[in-house]
Amino acid sequence: MIGNPEVHVVRDNICLSYPQIPPYHPDSEYAEYPFRKGKIGGENKVYGMVRRLFHQMGLDVENYDDPSWNPLGCLIRPGNTVLLKPNFVSHYNWGYRKGLVDTDSLVTHGSVIRAVLDYVVIALKGTGRIVVGDAPLQSADFEELVKLAGLDEIRDFYDLNDLKIDIVDFRLKQAIVNQKNQLIRQVDLTGSQNGYVVVNLRKDSLLDDISSDYRKFRVAAYDFREMKKHHNREKHEYIIPKIVFESDVVINLPKLKSHVKAGITASLKNLVGINAHKDWLPHHRRGPVVHGGDEYRDYSLLKKSWLLIQEMEWQTKKTLLRKIYREMARLPAFISRNISDDGIYQGGWYGNDTLWRTILDINRAFFYSNKKGQLQNTIQRKYLSVIDGIIGGEGESPLSPSPKPCGLLIGGFNPVATDTVAATLMGFDYKKIPTIVNAFKTDQYPLCSFDPDDIVVSRNSQPTSLSQLRELQTLSPFKPGKGWFGHIEDTR
Repeated sequence: MIGNPEVHVVRDNICLSYPQIPPYHPDSEYAEYPFRKGKIGGENKVYGMVRRLFHQMGLDVENYDDPSWNPLGCLIRPGNTVLLKPNFVSHYNWGYRKGLVDTDSLVTHGSVIRAVLDYVVIALKGTGRIVVGDAPLQSADFEELVKLAGLDEIRDFYDLNDLKIDIVDFRLKQAIVNQKNQLIRQVDLTGSQNGYVVVNLRKDSLLDDISSDYRKFRVAAYDFREMKKHHNREKHEYIIPKIVFESDVVINLPKLKSHVKAGITASLKNLVGINAHKDWLPHHRRGPVVHGGDEYRDYSLLKKSWLLIQEMEWQTKKTLLRKIYREMARLPAFISRNISDDGIYQGGWYGNDTLWRTILDINRAFFYSNKKGQLQNTIQRKYLSVIDGIIGGEGESPLSPSPKPCGLLIGGFNPVATDTVAATLMGFDYKKIPTIVNAFKTDQYPLCSFDPDDIVVSRNSQPTSLSQLRELQTLSPFKPGKGWFGHIEDTR
């Protein structure tokens, strides 16, 4: 896995939308189609694109177009447990007040999930276990996400064919909010029935270099006091469902989006969704750069006051106090946003030096932990990434994306390679994205064993280098988040 620098890109300028009717049957009965009792649906170019991607990747190519074609057979054996990890961040677009109601740019589309699932079924040959799971935003309604993706109807169709899919909410807590997205209360969730393990990276954590500032570690909308219990000078812990580590194969199904705090969200960022508690995930360090933080760039008394009151709200469990703090925050928030606004809040800018460390920590824990969550010296599970870029998300993503029709699927066996290519296709310079550029530098529990120049890109079956891909780029650039504008674009 760490030594595979090949990335495959399938682009169809006609496929700029998704099929609308779940369970997203293919529009042709392909030779290998596993459901002889199944159905063929209306137009579904996405299914065909997933098929083309697997063929282009050279997977069981000698049997292509034959009933015996088993493209995922090189990864999956009968009896395996296979986990599919989509991007299920939220059940609605947070930019709805500005007219952004699109969700196709927000989450991994169900038609991509369905197509990949069918090839998992072929590889398992009637045995094993299939799990679809994620830990979305704390306020997300998981059942609504399942409906949004059409997973309930996909599951029902599989049931008719005597196949079972487990759909799992990895979270251990959910925030119940009102219509203004204000916290009412938190509720405990059952989460994965298999239980959880705590992975402690200790001094091998990439956060260890900044652990002297552990009291400043923050994630928005959570009580920072919990964070300090798991990230400090002695330890750096993440809590991950056992089913993740018990999986023989994990298929990562991220969405191609910009990200206000990380630059982009693709394969590497998507694995943050295997962590069950959001307050175990340092996203930024409190305060401006001049005070040793990376929450925002320039010192601002207004921001400081507003964010301090916000933190007081997140810490209290008393409803009345919460309301008082919200009212107190109104004036500094209004002035900061409408008079002296630079668009940078809560680590949402190019100077965020914290989140990339958390992202790479999670990926290293994922790849190197055994079934008990103990770090090993070798990769512990097989992996494939298929990035859904049929419709990407740009701007104030990942929660408020504007749709960016691209007609793209990106596939590969290494997350650093796929994300480097994804950033390039988005019109961004991967060297300006901390998550990617630092992934090439990690020695302990490395995520790749190659240099960027070693990446080989196959674009619609035409081999090219990363530098040539930049020159051949025909996709218009993605708009970055406000805090990244002018600092992430590829200008060479």
